Amino acid sequence: MKIFLSVLLVLVSLNSFSQVKNVSFKKNTIYAELLGQGVLGSINYDRLIKVNKSVKMSFSFGAIYAPNIKTFQLREKYPYTYNFGLPVSCNLMIGKKNSYLDLGIGLSTFYLEGRVYIQDGFCGTHLPYEYNAEIKNFSFFVSPKIGYRYQRENGGLFIKATFNPMFNLLNVKNTYKDQRTSNKKTFLNKSENIILWPGISLGYTF
Repeated sequence: MKIFLSVLLVLVSLNSFSQVKNVSFKKNTIYAELLGQGVLGSINYDRLIKVNKSVKMSFSFGAIYAPNIKTFQLREKYPYTYNFGLPVSCNLMIGKKNSYLDLGIGLSTFYLEGRVYIQDGFCGTHLPYEYNAEIKNFSFFVSPKIGYRYQRENGGLFIKATFNPMFNLLNVKNTYKDQRTSNKKTFLNKSENIILWPGISLGYTF
């Protein structure tokens, strides 16, 4: 009887140990990012798509909405009144336990709309022509990323801090005034649309 109980106890212990070892890595994360790919901030979802001992990959996407901001405003006097963005990224994490080097490449699209005050014409001795107009602006950015990620295997607190410079690949600006439309497209505008941008994230893994 004692032998039977001893064997049973050993089997139960081994089974419990096996269950602990087989606990799967929690793959879903919801987090808020300040600055980062969303420029001002964003709400994001991250999903692990590959899990190895020391290397992991994930895909994340999010959304940003911010009214009455001056982001991407260059020469206009009044701010845009509406801004919506969609940041997505593919991430590679290298490390063990809970701490990882976080590398990635991100793509962000932004749509901005509002009324602005614009000056056209020559400067100096010539007075510029001033008018109110409606602006619709579409921008497409690419953003390489490097940083630190804290993510526990069994879920819970999620922290990420990254440096992600943003390069403007495409900018399309439509100006509407008195039933007239002007369209301006800019590709790889390095002089005005490179943003050296940090980002910090806080969330929950489950």
